[in-house]
Amino acid sequence: MKKTADIRKIVFIILNIIVIGLVMYWDFMYYEHGRTWRKGTASSMFVLLGAVNLIYALLNKAVNLKYPIVMTAGFVLGMLGDIAINYEFIPGAALFALGHVFYFAALCCLIPFGKTDALTGGILTVISIGVLQLCPVFVFEDPVIEVICCVYGVIISFMFGKAVSNLIRIRNFQNILIVVGCFLFYFSDLMLVFDWFSDFDEYARELCLFTYYPAQCILGAAMFITAMKSKSGKAQ
Repeated sequence: MKKTADIRKIVFIILNIIVIGLVMYWDFMYYEHGRTWRKGTASSMFVLLGAVNLIYALLNKAVNLKYPIVMTAGFVLGMLGDIAINYEFIPGAALFALGHVFYFAALCCLIPFGKTDALTGGILTVISIGVLQLCPVFVFEDPVIEVICCVYGVIISFMFGKAVSNLIRIRNFQNILIVVGCFLFYFSDLMLVFDWFSDFDEYARELCLFTYYPAQCILGAAMFITAMKSKSGKAQ
């Protein structure tokens, strides 16, 4: 049984490396050549990464299947948001926001929501809204767009805050990966705001693209680490 488990682990490590490589390849192709289909292909690859690691969790008989299921659903919503935002900002932002809600819920599946989560999420929310409202470089011509950005800022702040809080409460490699992934996600979204709503956008698109896709890959890899360490009948 142990030999089978070891072989399975090696196979899925190789699959993770291949899929992550495909994500970054299509990320670069989209950066170089544009076109929504290339972006959609890159995003479909991180959905595939989530699916691969969900399958590994099932095969490995992980205790907590809610986490990989909810996270993979978040990846699907992120992919749809990636495609939609190339056509219309509001539907794309709405799908992204919903995806972040799923990411937040997935992290709550790892460790239930508590006071530390509220504190870290609240602090980051104040920072995010403060930047959006007080930074003079941002110009929101449509007040509806401004409100959407602020709501989105609250959601991603609580997602990132939850990741930080989880690491504070349980210090392990899995939670370190999740914090790094969520930070890159947070930074990527900030660069997206610079790209869309400011004149300081010279490198914003590049910084957005080349932090967003690695963020998704890291969050996907964290699913694998979690499934590898969590087996039926064993503590997480």
